[in-house]
Amino acid sequence: MTGPGSQEDYASALSLVLDDFEAALVDRWQQTIHDCVVSGDAIPPALHIYKQSHYTPVYEHRQPEVYAHATSGNCAVLSWYEGGREGGVPTSCAGLIWSGEGGAQSVVWPPSADGTSVPVPETIDCGLPLLMAQAEEWSYQDRAYVYERLPKFADQQIPVLRNARDALMGMAADFGATASEGGEQSDPALQTSLTLAEEVDWLFGRQGEGAHWQKDWTGTAADLAAEGFFASTGPTLNNHALMANGLGLLINERATIIDTYRKNNVNLISAAVTALGATTSTTSEHDLAGLWTQVSRIGTIVGWFPLRDSVNRAITIVSWLGDLLLGDVTTTEITYDNDPGKVAIDLHESVLAMAGTLNTAEDGYADDVAAFRAAVNDVPGTFLELYDLTENSPTGTH
Repeated sequence: MTGPGSQEDYASALSLVLDDFEAALVDRWQQTIHDCVVSGDAIPPALHIYKQSHYTPVYEHRQPEVYAHATSGNCAVLSWYEGGREGGVPTSCAGLIWSGEGGAQSVVWPPSADGTSVPVPETIDCGLPLLMAQAEEWSYQDRAYVYERLPKFADQQIPVLRNARDALMGMAADFGATASEGGEQSDPALQTSLTLAEEVDWLFGRQGEGAHWQKDWTGTAADLAAEGFFASTGPTLNNHALMANGLGLLINERATIIDTYRKNNVNLISAAVTALGATTSTTSEHDLAGLWTQVSRIGTIVGWFPLRDSVNRAITIVSWLGDLLLGDVTTTEITYDNDPGKVAIDLHESVLAMAGTLNTAEDGYADDVAAFRAAVNDVPGTFLELYDLTENSPTGTH
């Protein structure tokens, strides 16, 4: 999937990648638990445990008798894992360490050059079924922990926003707008009838001509009308083109924020899935890099505010979800080093960092809305109010 374009696409894409993340965590946690038990090493914390101040393990495996049991070849759980993990985790284990037919009755603990020989019993109460079963619970909890911190954007429907933006672009075209330098040079939505713009231009361009047609419309006030109302028609229409385009740009900015951060969510989690599946440190960083893109403000784009007396209806066109609204791509490397907890922790930290850029984008959007509103309020009503030219026409022809 190149990017979630609709509500339904995003919901399914996010659910799928979270399923993959949880399944990869289960696989890596089972491997990690197995390796830590047979080596006597500590099990690293899962993400949700790492964030807690207190945690009591379901079973303390770092004991000489557990190590002796794990290395004896008699553990049902470890045999299940090493045999291909057919079916679910065994729910019980006899806990045999040695028997009358032979077997080690002591073990070196800790299992290092500094260890000493420690006697061990024939059997133990094996808690490895509980410990191995934690892999699924930890994975579920970490999935939930990450999901709760993702920017959701689950309910917004980008096609609806696209339709609204295109309608505003069509309005701008009706008002005579054309593409200016510095943005996209064309857009399918900026194609419609120019009847209104042509009529206004006809009035505006004939201010200096004889007053006969003006007298038909205004009587003896023709000269005053030419200098006042008729002189405002061009700038007024220009401002309506700019306002339609400005509203369209704001919708475009909002949709770009939604679309971009939906993709960011999917990209970061996908990178974590890749990291969990890695088995060697030679895996390229590019394959493990989580990417997110920041959305830039449109406040830096010129030519979208209404003006006091301009008649130049050239507007800045920004393509739908286009590059002019996108900032630099940020890369965060998600590590793996056989530690599923570290992958989840790095993912969590990346999500928080990405969410910070989202807050900046949201603040920028709010600033753009305020700046646009202030620009509209700054233009006198003379250059904002459209007027039906036929209302005062004695004949209805002007």
